[in-house]
Amino acid sequence: MVSRMELNPARMELIYGFFETYLKLTKEEELLVEKEIAKLPVDEAEKILELPNSYFERGIKEGIKEGIREGIEKRDIEVVNNMHKRGLSNDVIADFTGISLERVEKILTKCSDR
Repeated sequence: MVSRMELNPARMELIYGFFETYLKLTKEEELLVEKEIAKLPVDEAEKILELPNSYFERGIKEGIKEGIREGIEKRDIEVVNNMHKRGLSNDVIADFTGISLERVEKILTKCSDR
């Protein structure tokens, strides 16, 4: 209904800010909203999806977390491989890096399979 009102962007953002702040949806409610949006005509659904909402913020947060995980994963692989190339044992690598012995062995096995 709000998307049909043709309010200026500032007012629209104010209204949605209120909803996002004070009327948080549960996961089940979010799924229902998504189903309802899917039933709308394409142009109306696109207008709704363009509005600022918690999905956007959540997506950014999840993207940042995923990027951090990937960065840590790449760093761990590089460090373990470099230490292994210098002749250090898996136990020493695990001890110095804080990476579990099982993970060190898994990294080295993966890299040797390539």
